[in-house]
Amino acid sequence: MANQIYIKQATKEDIPNIHSVIYNVWPQTYASTISQDQIDFMLDMMYSESSLIQQIEIEKCIFLIAFLEGKPVGISSISSVEPEKFKLNKLYVDLAFQGYGIGKLLLHESIQRAITAKAKAMTLNVNRFNKAKAFYESQGFEIIDEVDVSIGNGFYMNDFIMEKKLIG
Repeated sequence: MANQIYIKQATKEDIPNIHSVIYNVWPQTYASTISQDQIDFMLDMMYSESSLIQQIEIEKCIFLIAFLEGKPVGISSISSVEPEKFKLNKLYVDLAFQGYGIGKLLLHESIQRAITAKAKAMTLNVNRFNKAKAFYESQGFEIIDEVDVSIGNGFYMNDFIMEKKLIG
Protein backbone atom coordinates (compact mmCIF):
# COMPACT_ATOMS: atom_id res chain seq x y z
CA MET A 1 0.00 0.00 0.00
CA ALA A 2 2.88 2.41 0.75
CA ASN A 3 3.67 2.96 -2.94
CA GLN A 4 0.15 4.35 -3.47
CA ILE A 5 0.51 6.95 -0.69
CA TYR A 6 1.33 10.52 -1.60
CA ILE A 7 2.21 13.15 1.04
CA LYS A 8 2.02 16.88 0.34
CA GLN A 9 2.29 20.05 2.37
CA ALA A 10 -1.12 21.60 2.91
CA THR A 11 -2.19 25.13 2.07
CA LYS A 12 -5.43 26.82 3.06
CA GLU A 13 -6.96 25.33 -0.09
CA ASP A 14 -6.51 21.91 1.58
CA ILE A 15 -8.72 22.74 4.57
CA PRO A 16 -11.54 20.52 3.19
CA ASN A 17 -9.03 17.64 3.04
CA ILE A 18 -7.93 18.31 6.63
CA HIS A 19 -11.59 18.40 7.70
CA SER A 20 -12.24 15.12 5.89
CA VAL A 21 -9.65 13.36 8.04
CA ILE A 22 -10.33 15.15 11.32
CA TYR A 23 -14.11 14.79 11.31
CA ASN A 24 -13.73 11.12 10.43
CA VAL A 25 -11.17 10.40 13.17
CA TRP A 26 -11.93 12.63 16.14
CA PRO A 27 -15.41 11.50 17.23
CA GLN A 28 -14.48 7.81 17.26
CA THR A 29 -11.00 8.30 18.72
CA TYR A 30 -11.99 10.45 21.68
CA ALA A 31 -15.54 9.27 22.45
CA SER A 32 -14.30 6.95 25.20
CA THR A 33 -11.96 9.47 26.87
CA ILE A 34 -13.66 12.89 26.68
CA SER A 35 -17.25 14.09 26.53
CA GLN A 36 -19.05 14.90 23.27
CA ASP A 37 -19.32 18.51 24.48
CA GLN A 38 -15.53 18.68 24.84
CA ILE A 39 -15.03 17.02 21.43
CA ASP A 40 -17.33 19.60 19.81
CA PHE A 41 -15.60 22.47 21.64
CA MET A 42 -12.11 21.29 20.66
CA LEU A 43 -13.05 20.62 17.04
CA ASP A 44 -14.33 24.17 16.72
CA MET A 45 -11.36 25.63 18.61
CA MET A 46 -8.65 23.79 16.65
CA TYR A 47 -10.20 22.89 13.30
CA SER A 48 -12.59 25.62 12.27
CA GLU A 49 -11.64 27.15 8.94
CA SER A 50 -10.45 30.36 10.63
CA SER A 51 -8.34 28.41 13.16
CA LEU A 52 -6.69 26.35 10.41
CA ILE A 53 -5.95 29.46 8.33
CA GLN A 54 -4.39 31.02 11.45
CA GLN A 55 -2.25 27.92 12.02
CA ILE A 56 -1.14 27.59 8.38
CA GLU A 57 -0.65 31.22 7.38
CA ILE A 58 0.09 33.13 10.60
CA GLU A 59 1.63 30.58 12.96
CA LYS A 60 3.48 28.88 10.06
CA CYS A 61 2.53 25.36 11.17
CA ILE A 62 3.50 22.81 8.56
CA PHE A 63 0.53 20.58 7.77
CA LEU A 64 1.13 17.42 5.79
CA ILE A 65 -1.66 15.41 4.19
CA ALA A 66 -1.36 11.78 3.17
CA PHE A 67 -3.44 10.75 0.16
CA LEU A 68 -4.26 7.23 -0.90
CA GLU A 69 -5.64 6.98 -4.43
CA GLY A 70 -6.56 10.66 -4.29
CA LYS A 71 -8.41 10.41 -0.96
CA PRO A 72 -7.05 12.23 2.12
CA VAL A 73 -6.38 9.54 4.75
CA GLY A 74 -4.05 11.21 7.26
CA ILE A 75 -2.64 14.51 8.47
CA SER A 76 0.20 15.76 10.59
CA SER A 77 1.20 19.21 11.76
CA ILE A 78 4.48 20.46 13.18
CA SER A 79 5.79 23.82 14.29
CA SER A 80 8.96 25.30 15.70
CA VAL A 81 8.50 25.97 19.41
CA GLU A 82 12.02 27.10 20.29
CA PRO A 83 15.42 27.07 18.65
CA GLU A 84 16.26 23.48 17.71
CA LYS A 85 12.95 22.08 18.97
CA PHE A 86 9.79 21.29 17.00
CA LYS A 87 6.42 20.11 18.24
CA LEU A 88 4.27 17.50 16.59
CA ASN A 89 0.90 19.22 16.99
CA LYS A 90 -1.26 16.67 15.20
CA LEU A 91 -1.03 13.20 13.74
CA TYR A 92 -4.25 11.51 12.66
CA VAL A 93 -4.99 8.66 10.29
CA ASP A 94 -8.45 7.70 9.07
CA LEU A 95 -9.55 4.72 11.18
CA ALA A 96 -10.15 2.59 8.08
CA PHE A 97 -6.48 3.02 7.10
CA GLN A 98 -4.75 2.61 10.46
CA GLY A 99 -2.25 -0.21 10.57
CA TYR A 100 -0.99 0.37 7.01
CA GLY A 101 2.03 2.49 7.98
CA ILE A 102 0.49 5.84 7.04
CA GLY A 103 1.02 7.27 10.53
CA LYS A 104 4.68 6.20 10.44
CA LEU A 105 5.12 7.81 7.02
CA LEU A 106 3.59 11.08 8.22
CA LEU A 107 5.63 11.02 11.42
CA HIS A 108 8.87 10.30 9.57
CA GLU A 109 8.20 13.04 7.01
CA SER A 110 7.41 15.45 9.86
CA ILE A 111 10.67 14.51 11.61
CA GLN A 112 12.66 14.94 8.38
CA ARG A 113 11.24 18.42 7.91
CA ALA A 114 12.15 19.31 11.50
CA ILE A 115 15.69 17.97 11.01
CA THR A 116 16.01 20.00 7.80
CA ALA A 117 15.08 23.06 9.90
CA LYS A 118 17.95 22.17 12.29
CA ALA A 119 15.77 20.72 15.07
CA LYS A 120 17.51 18.49 17.60
CA ALA A 121 14.33 17.33 19.37
CA MET A 122 10.62 16.90 18.76
CA THR A 123 7.96 17.02 21.46
CA LEU A 124 4.28 16.16 21.45
CA ASN A 125 1.33 16.04 23.80
CA VAL A 126 -0.83 12.91 23.89
CA ASN A 127 -3.91 12.30 26.01
CA ARG A 128 -2.92 10.04 28.90
CA PHE A 129 -5.61 7.53 27.88
CA ASN A 130 -4.92 7.57 24.13
CA LYS A 131 -3.60 4.29 22.73
CA ALA A 132 -1.39 6.38 20.39
CA LYS A 133 1.01 6.73 23.35
CA ALA A 134 2.27 3.20 22.62
CA PHE A 135 2.79 4.11 18.94
CA TYR A 136 4.88 7.15 19.89
CA GLU A 137 6.93 5.05 22.31
CA SER A 138 7.57 2.54 19.53
CA GLN A 139 8.89 5.43 17.43
CA GLY A 140 11.40 6.55 20.05
CA PHE A 141 9.43 9.13 22.02
CA GLU A 142 9.71 9.10 25.81
CA ILE A 143 7.44 10.62 28.45
CA ILE A 144 9.14 13.65 29.99
CA ASP A 145 6.20 15.19 31.87
CA GLU A 146 2.43 15.23 32.29
CA VAL A 147 0.16 18.26 32.23
CA ASP A 148 -3.44 19.24 32.72
CA VAL A 149 -4.05 22.12 30.31
CA SER A 150 -7.14 24.30 30.65
CA ILE A 151 -8.54 24.92 27.17
CA GLY A 152 -11.60 26.95 28.16
CA ASN A 153 -15.26 26.21 28.90
CA GLY A 154 -14.14 24.20 31.95
CA PHE A 155 -12.41 21.61 29.74
CA TYR A 156 -8.90 20.23 30.23
CA MET A 157 -6.46 18.26 28.15
CA ASN A 158 -4.91 15.62 30.42
CA ASP A 159 -1.73 14.84 28.52
CA PHE A 160 1.67 13.26 28.65
CA ILE A 161 4.44 15.35 27.13
CA MET A 162 6.73 13.12 25.09
CA GLU A 163 10.02 13.91 23.40
CA LYS A 164 12.33 12.31 20.85
CA LYS A 165 15.92 13.36 20.24
CA LEU A 166 16.56 13.90 16.52
CA ILE A 167 19.71 13.07 14.63
CA GLY A 168 20.35 14.82 11.34
